[in-house]
Amino acid sequence: MDAGDTALYTEFTDLKASYPGLQTWISIGGWSFNDATNNPNTQTAFSDMASTAANRKKFIDSLSNFLQTFGFDGK
Repeated sequence: MDAGDTALYTEFTDLKASYPGLQTWISIGGWSFNDATNNPNTQTAFSDMASTAANRKKFIDSLSNFLQTFGFDGK
């Protein structure tokens, strides 16, 4: 992620106004999450998230908020 990403999210999802029926999706995670040089270290992000019901709920709530904030589909 970088500082300009949020503007790109909105620019991307705003395309739905010009193209009715368009769905906008986003992927999270990916290969770079396994890079030990990430700061902060993200190697265990998904296993940590899945480790407890409370952590899974927190992730789901955060993801739902993200999708709604930026207008992505999938919720």
